[in-house]
Amino acid sequence: MGDSIKALRQVLLGEVAGATVTRADLAGDGTLVLDAALMSAAGFVEHEKVEVYDATCGTRLSMPVVSGEKGAVAVTGAAAHLVHQGDVVAVAAYGWVKEKAAARHSPRRVKVDGQNRIASRTGGAALPLETKDPKKEKKAPEPITLRRSPKKGA
Repeated sequence: MGDSIKALRQVLLGEVAGATVTRADLAGDGTLVLDAALMSAAGFVEHEKVEVYDATCGTRLSMPVVSGEKGAVAVTGAAAHLVHQGDVVAVAAYGWVKEKAAARHSPRRVKVDGQNRIASRTGGAALPLETKDPKKEKKAPEPITLRRSPKKGA
């Protein structure tokens, strides 16, 4: 009998590398505000947990990402004590995929220039994290049609 372990693997889904922090704001809400085009290119979704790796000072931290204006890479809240304006960072998101899918997965990798514009992109589309079993999908109920009964004597 062979060993057959069905496992999930945590893989890199998307990354933005070489971004320059444009703002560090202690008064913020603890999010990373990232250029909407960079979020889309890397496959990030609003409020997703991302890892921020600061290449300038070596800091690594986690925080939710939200979309911002063109060129924005802003660290807000307490994280602004650790990551500063002008620092060069990488931002990465990870997710769980089935073992077979992990073997053929290609993360979205986005490299940016000094103005946080996309310089290059590699990798495929993000893998679906859930697969639907058509046998288990419920069919939508038939719509109910209401009809009035005829009035008596009419």
